[in-house]
Amino acid sequence: MAFDKNTGKELWRVDRGEYTRGFSTPVIYEPPAGGPKQAIVAGSYQLTSYDVKTGKPVWWYRGLTWQLKPTPVLSKSKEFIYVLGWAGGSDTGQQESIPEFAETLKLWDKNGDKLLAKEEIPDAKITKDWTSMDLDRDGALGERDWKQYQSRRAAQNTFQAIRLGRNPQGELSAGARVWAYTKSLPNVPSPLFYNDVLYLMKEGGILTTLNPDDGAVLKQGRLTGALSQYFSSPLGADGKIYAISEAGNVVVLKAGKEWEILKVNDMDDEVHATPAIVDGKIYLRTKSALYCFGKKE
Repeated sequence: MAFDKNTGKELWRVDRGEYTRGFSTPVIYEPPAGGPKQAIVAGSYQLTSYDVKTGKPVWWYRGLTWQLKPTPVLSKSKEFIYVLGWAGGSDTGQQESIPEFAETLKLWDKNGDKLLAKEEIPDAKITKDWTSMDLDRDGALGERDWKQYQSRRAAQNTFQAIRLGRNPQGELSAGARVWAYTKSLPNVPSPLFYNDVLYLMKEGGILTTLNPDDGAVLKQGRLTGALSQYFSSPLGADGKIYAISEAGNVVVLKAGKEWEILKVNDMDDEVHATPAIVDGKIYLRTKSALYCFGKKE
């Protein structure tokens, strides 16, 4: 949905009923060659860009995993977008080829109503997450529900670079994907593109830098002194990278392909939020307080 920021009036809304999971924040995008300003949204299986004035889809790219939390990042030239998605059961090698709905009905549709009731399905993998399977909440699975399940079981977790070109239009082909990285993928933290280096901050304090041109790993290691969970996304400023663990350990690193730990600070409180950097100051929210750090005038 889009709203007038001054009046709160709704400008447009788009039905995204097929995108069953989406926690990613929209990214505002202006094509290098001109064209409408757009809002890029990552959701289940697809990255979609909407005209901010009308809500009409401008371009889209299929090939994402089934649950998206991190926010995509654009390259400096805006001709590439880097999209990270990790969801349970979709690591490389966990994909399954699911039979078509008509074939499955022959096996399981005991009452012949062309639907699959929960009690007719012998596979616990399907029934254990019933609210995700039954999209329209009618108590049974139809063909639309089944197609969504097929997509979910075929999805693969990836961090991928997608070439947008100068002014993308319509569906981007599979050839738009320049590279894909499938190891050590974070669940929640968004990737960081800073000074021509990509950063991934994974649970357990694993930091990975990648080459934005080909996805090659430049350095990977654990952040000593900050090895807990991570929900906060890394930030870059003043030649440094800031990464904050759930336990409240703020790691300050020297930015670059061969990053180095400069300091680990303990906030003595839990941190889930990504800090904000404004006018040379860092605003950091812990579970119980909001802090502002900066040089004294």
